[in-house]
Amino acid sequence: MKSVTDQVYENIKNLIYLGKIQPGERIDYNLLQTEFNVSIIPIREATKLLVAEGLVELQPRKGTYVRNLKTEEIDEIYYLRGILETNALKEAIKSINNKDIIKLKEIANKIKIAKKDSDSSLLFSQNKDFHLFVYSLANKPFLLKLIQQLWAWTAPYRTIYHLASRDKREDVDIELHQTIIEACEKKDTELGIRAMLDHFERARKEIKSIAEKINQERGNYKNE
Repeated sequence: MKSVTDQVYENIKNLIYLGKIQPGERIDYNLLQTEFNVSIIPIREATKLLVAEGLVELQPRKGTYVRNLKTEEIDEIYYLRGILETNALKEAIKSINNKDIIKLKEIANKIKIAKKDSDSSLLFSQNKDFHLFVYSLANKPFLLKLIQQLWAWTAPYRTIYHLASRDKREDVDIELHQTIIEACEKKDTELGIRAMLDHFERARKEIKSIAEKINQERGNYKNE
C-alpha cells in the first residue's frame, strides 16, 4: 500500500504530465492541500522527490516551480532519446514474439478509441504504455529507466503541444505506432528506426518552440 507521500507524489507528477501545472509555473502548496485533502508535510516530501528527479526546482525566496527546460537541454534530451530508444527498439525486435505483437496491437487500438472519445489523459498514458512496452522487450532495465527519465522531463511540453494541435499530433502518433508494429512483424529494424528518428526530429522542433514561448512569457520565474 502506498504511503500518503507516495500518493501525493504521483498526483503532483500527473498534474505536471497533463499540463495542469505547466513549466515555469509555481506549485501552490495551499491549493494542493485542499485538492488532495492532506497536510503540508507529504506535499513538501513529495516535491523533494520531484526535485531529485529534475521535474521541479526550488527557487530561493520564491517557491517551488515546475522546471522549464532550456532549448539546448531539449536538444540534448532528444539527442539522447534518439540513441537510447532506437537501441531499445533494435533489441526489442530481436526478441519480440507473436504474443507481444498482439499486445502492441491491443494498446494501439485502445489509443484509437481514446482519440475517438477525445480522452487526452487516457491518450497520454496509453501512448506511454505503447512505447515503454516495446522498450521493455529489450530486457535492459537500466536502459528502460534512463528512457523513462528523459520522457518525464519533456512530458508537460508534449501535453501542451498535443492540446494545441490535437488531431495532427494524434494522427502522427498513431502512424508511428503502426510503423513500429509493422517493423516488429517484419523484423525490419531500419524501418522502425527511420520512423522514430523522423518523429523525434519533428517533436524536438515543436517542443523547443513551446519552451521558447514559455521562457518569453515567464522569464526566469519572475512573474510569480
